[in-house]
Amino acid sequence: PLPPFRPLRPPCFGMSWDWVDRDLTEWAKKTLPEFLLISMQDPNNKDECIARTPWANYVVCVAEVQIDGEASLAGRKSQSFFQFELDIGIRLDIELEGKDDYWPGVVQMVHFDNLNMSPPIITRLEELPVHVSDEVGWYVREGMGRRLIWHGLARWHAYAVKKWTKADPPRVVDPYRNPEPAPHEPPFAT
Repeated sequence: PLPPFRPLRPPCFGMSWDWVDRDLTEWAKKTLPEFLLISMQDPNNKDECIARTPWANYVVCVAEVQIDGEASLAGRKSQSFFQFELDIGIRLDIELEGKDDYWPGVVQMVHFDNLNMSPPIITRLEELPVHVSDEVGWYVREGMGRRLIWHGLARWHAYAVKKWTKADPPRVVDPYRNPEPAPHEPPFAT
């Protein structure tokens, strides 16, 4: 008779040492808001908000950020992959430059993930006067405000990749040095 079969090493045990599966959801919920809170601030002076709509000069600042979803690190330890799927809610503070007028606004991004690094921005500005909601809505959905928010998302993603993986972080385009020109006339005017 043959001796009983014994593998040279136990199955699965050696493999688990080479793989990583780490939940980074709480880390993402803590760090992503930090990047978005400063996304509309002057990079050289964090106390000054530089996001202004092009026609009426409304000042738009990120006041609060809420994150829902999941983030994790997975794969081989030598080639781990940062993956995430997050829904983002942002409260905006909107003011008229040089006046005491103030309005709160809300925007959302659904399914910010590895395959959707520039998610559509959904505005919730129905409570605002029409002239404010039209201009601020255009600014954060299609104008420079959108680029500033996406820049905050891209900076956070590059930071996460650098911190958690051995990969080179993706290049982040700087919107401050090359601002997007606005149309001469508001595209939402009737």
